[in-house]
Order: sequence, then structure tokens, then C-alpha cells
Amino acid sequence: EYWPGRKEGAAPPPPPARACIRDAPPVVILPGFGNDKVDYVAPLGQPEEVGLVAALSRRGFDDVSIVDVSRSNWINVARGLFDIDFIKDNATATGPSFNWSVRYPFPSPGDVSS
Repeated sequence: EYWPGRKEGAAPPPPPARACIRDAPPVVILPGFGNDKVDYVAPLGQPEEVGLVAALSRRGFDDVSIVDVSRSNWINVARGLFDIDFIKDNATATGPSFNWSVRYPFPSPGDVSS
């Protein structure tokens, strides 16, 4: 989306009408490589109105949860330097580089996190 002042961190204008999604399913966000939970709420220190959670809410998705992953957790991927499968580009979710993320506690639907 684009709106005037977006790059300067200005909040988006209010939508003309809230998107009506009937029975919107719960959304669980698993932060991507190197990302932190806050990147989906208030990215780069910007107001929460510009984050993904707010954008989803404007579209009718009110039950949004974010897996509580911090940027420092991603250092665990470095364990792959000692794993031959990782080096050969055959890493698995249960290997030493990524098994920490598989065991991470995922929120249950209804545990809204923002």
C-alpha cells in the first residue's frame, strides 16, 4: 500500500470501509529469517498502524498471533557450519540449524499477540 508520508512513518489514512470477511480464520505469523516479532507489529520503530498486524486487522483478520521469535534466536542457524547436510544444502527442519524453530512454542488461536 502507498499513502502520502508513508516513508516518513506517517500512519495510513483510515480505510473508507472495513473489509468484511466472514469468519476470518486465525492468522499465525512465524517471523522470517532474521526477523523479530516486533517487525510485524511496529516495523523499524514506526507506528503500529503501519505494521502487518494492523494491516490484517483493517482487512477483518482480528485473531492474529505472532510466534515469539527474537532476532537473537537466529544465531542458532550458525550451528549448520558443523553439519555436513547443511553444508551440502540438504538441511532439514530437525537438523542442528533449524530444530530450535521446530520446537518453538506456537501460539494457539485466540492468543492474540500484538
